[in-house]
Amino acid sequence: MQIGWIKAVDFRSYRTLSVTPAPRLNVLHGPNGQGKTNLLEALGLLVTGRSFRTPRTADIPYWGAQSAALTGDLVRADAASKRAGRFGGRSSGSTMGTGSRAANRSSGHARSRSAGKTSTS
Repeated sequence: MQIGWIKAVDFRSYRTLSVTPAPRLNVLHGPNGQGKTNLLEALGLLVTGRSFRTPRTADIPYWGAQSAALTGDLVRADAASKRAGRFGGRSSGSTMGTGSRAANRSSGHARSRSAGKTSTS
C-alpha cells in the first residue's frame, strides 16, 4: 500500500496540512514539538482508522477547534481507495469512511524531506 496524498484540517498541531509523499523513501526531521509525530498519527489513522496515541477522538482536534478533518488517497497494487474522517470535539464521536461507506466510532509543523510535496500552515 502507498499513500498518494493526505490532507488535514485542525488536526492536532496543524491548522492545515497537505502532503504528497514521494513514492519511495520519505524522511521527517525537525526540532521537538513541531508535528512529526502528529503527521505519523494522521497517516496511521488514515490507514487503520485508529490513533496509536489515544482512544479518545476528542483529543485529536486542534486546540479550540470543534472538529478535525482528515482525507487521503491510499493506493494499492490493485486499485486506489480514498478515505476520509471527521473527528469531533469533546462531546461528539468520529466518522471514518472508505469511499462512500462510513462507520461511526465513539469516543507545530513537520517538514518532509522527499521528492513529494508538503505544505503546512
